[in-house]
Amino acid sequence: MGATLPFTPLARLLGFRSLPSLFFLALTLMVISYLALIEVRKRWFYRLPSARATPLRWHRAPSHRLHRRAARFTSHSLPDA
Repeated sequence: MGATLPFTPLARLLGFRSLPSLFFLALTLMVISYLALIEVRKRWFYRLPSARATPLRWHRAPSHRLHRRAARFTSHSLPDA
């Protein structure tokens, strides 16, 4: 929106001038190079062995849910020294 506003009839009213075409060329090159670098780094990151997702299995005792629910009703007191 901001880049197209100088090309509208409102530009003269607001005192805008159109941007040089070299700006749009530089902007396009920066966006393309940014996207290319992100793709390279993403591929490098996911190629690392530590980045591979290994599903974790949670082995909880059958009484885990009971202890979790009862925890809000328990009070912990410090042992007398």
